[in-house]
Amino acid sequence: MPVDSALAGKGAWLPDGGLTLVSRQPESTRWRLRRVDSVSGRDLGPLELPTVKDVTAVRLLGWGPDGSALVVAYQPEPRSPTRFDQPLGMDQRTAYGNVRTVRVLALTPGAAAPTTVLTAPDQVLGVDVSDDVVHAGRVRDADPPWGVGGRFWWWTGLGCLVLLGLAAVRRARASRPFRPAYEPRG
Repeated sequence: MPVDSALAGKGAWLPDGGLTLVSRQPESTRWRLRRVDSVSGRDLGPLELPTVKDVTAVRLLGWGPDGSALVVAYQPEPRSPTRFDQPLGMDQRTAYGNVRTVRVLALTPGAAAPTTVLTAPDQVLGVDVSDDVVHAGRVRDADPPWGVGGRFWWWTGLGCLVLLGLAAVRRARASRPFRPAYEPRG
């Protein structure tokens, strides 16, 4: 395996049985996917996909129906003392202190640049996408729920029931005539 290359990730196996590696170009932070013969280990060269640049590492999630590769690109932590344009182990490239966030990119054959599919908020250090979603090529706009969540309404309802119960007990006690518990004899 070439220096600064690693098994591409969970999507490393190609549909035809070939194997994919991720390789960092020397003295840079540019990454390419390379094809390797799975039997002999012979390097068959880079795939005709866009290069991913300015990231600490790339991991392949899988292959879409149009032949595009869906990858996770690890964005570097700006204050990290590590230089990513030199040889490093993959575990160091994806370590907590070296990664700010991740992006999911689609590398489409013939495209000039990767297409961003998902941008995670800061401090999200990893992401996975179901194989079924990757293979089906399903992409949609995010539609987060609006308003307050179900837990809020559950706890609000429970609080209202407790308050109603306390009010009912207080009213029942107020409607009874007062009788002292102890009457002195005399």
